[in-house]
Amino acid sequence: MNRMKVLVCLMILGSLIFAEETESDSSALNPLKPLKQQKILSSIKNTFSYKANTLLSSSPNATEGCINVGCCLIPLIGGIKIGEQIFAKDTTKYDTLKPAKKKWNFSIEYSGGICWTGEDFAKPFEASPIAGLWQLPAYLEAHLYWLNSFEGYINYPIDKRWATEFGIGFGWAQIRIDSSCKYQLKLFSPKLGVNVSKHSIIAAYIYAESMEIGSGSGFQISHNYCIYKFFALKFNFGKVYYSFEQDNVEYKMTQPLNGFGVVIRYQL
Repeated sequence: MNRMKVLVCLMILGSLIFAEETESDSSALNPLKPLKQQKILSSIKNTFSYKANTLLSSSPNATEGCINVGCCLIPLIGGIKIGEQIFAKDTTKYDTLKPAKKKWNFSIEYSGGICWTGEDFAKPFEASPIAGLWQLPAYLEAHLYWLNSFEGYINYPIDKRWATEFGIGFGWAQIRIDSSCKYQLKLFSPKLGVNVSKHSIIAAYIYAESMEIGSGSGFQISHNYCIYKFFALKFNFGKVYYSFEQDNVEYKMTQPLNGFGVVIRYQL
């Protein structure tokens, strides 16, 4: 019986030493495992190995001590291996975690608003010297027009607040001077801007076409302020310059783009 007990003790110690060597090899082959976890596992194994060797060498009843220690070491070794697997699962996060890629966003929008006509596109208006403020609605009606625009943008976020955007736009307007004279204006524009939180500043080059006065070019700067997810207020500043000939006489006209309106925007 004593020989059997000694044999069991030797088998337990051999399995412990084998597990320790296997652990040291796997740790060497896995440089990504955190050093702190390796130290914890090594410290646990060294402690219990020392206690087992002490009991085997100094206990008066070495064989009985060996059996008692061995009964505790068997689940301990299994626990160490299970703990190693748990740590290994945690260390896989270091391999799978990658920085999030910045995404391109696509958006389309419609904007409509009132703009100032300037003198070249204003309706005839004769103010009465005694009318005063009563003439103000008629004066505004003669000097305002409605400008429509469809625009598409590609947005590239820089961080949580900043983003750059570029796109194209198509606008149109109809300015009626009287029953026999009207101008149909079409505006094409490449756009480039920056988006900061709720504010967007967009610059555009304008190429204009009109069947009545030919082609023209100009610029536009827009400031959009988002008041809700899909809605924004828009403020425009700019001009378009036309030049054409009629009866061998060259004419020049200026279409102001100064005004304000609303924007309905949908992000794809």
